[in-house]
Amino acid sequence: MSKMKELDEIATSVADVMRELLDKNTEWAADGTSLDTLEGDEYYEAINYIKMLAINKLYWGDNSPVINSLQNKHES
Repeated sequence: MSKMKELDEIATSVADVMRELLDKNTEWAADGTSLDTLEGDEYYEAINYIKMLAINKLYWGDNSPVINSLQNKHES
């Protein structure tokens, strides 16, 4: 097996575990917040939005161009 293939398999395994943890922890963190009033698609859209923000914060830190553009869009 090539080194790149091996690295890709390791990354896939890590991503699988991180996805599961992100799902569980996002729902845990949202419990007891205003998201409790949302139902169905609205709830899952909010959860997915939070997960996207969290992933961007992990990668970019507080200087995420994605988060900055979203914040600027909502402030206008």
